[in-house]
Amino acid sequence: MLILLVTDLALGQNSQSIAISVGKFNVLRINEFTTSEWRVELRSAKRNNVLNPFGGVMFNSDGASLFYMGFLHDFYLTDHIIFTPSFAPGFYSRGNSKDLSLALEFRSQLELTYHFENESRLGISFNHISNGGLRLPNLGVESFALTYILPLSTLLNSF
Repeated sequence: MLILLVTDLALGQNSQSIAISVGKFNVLRINEFTTSEWRVELRSAKRNNVLNPFGGVMFNSDGASLFYMGFLHDFYLTDHIIFTPSFAPGFYSRGNSKDLSLALEFRSQLELTYHFENESRLGISFNHISNGGLRLPNLGVESFALTYILPLSTLLNSF
């Protein structure tokens, strides 16, 4: 998957973007490791592809991190409203945050964004991270975030 992302970047495809998210970690369990969360993702998304690769990293203010790579798909509900489900396995490091009982975790996410004329997007996302029942207890965590997505070409052209 990393090869797919790097290959698209090397070929100069205009479909890569950087997604930056700020949100709340463990949002459904108030006062139990509820903390701030930040994410950065590199996405490769072409409108006619069924599955598009992406990879990213999540950090929270209690020192947890998740490094993940997976697939997503953009469903254009209108010309400007995009629904994006995604799935990504990753490696979780607890820090001083919630114990998810296994280093291998799976993140599933639903995202809804508004697509601006300049190709950037702004939206919200909700995700769930758990070990998928590979080890008991299968403790999970949910996050809610605000996401800004910027085409990589726009970012690179600004330098």
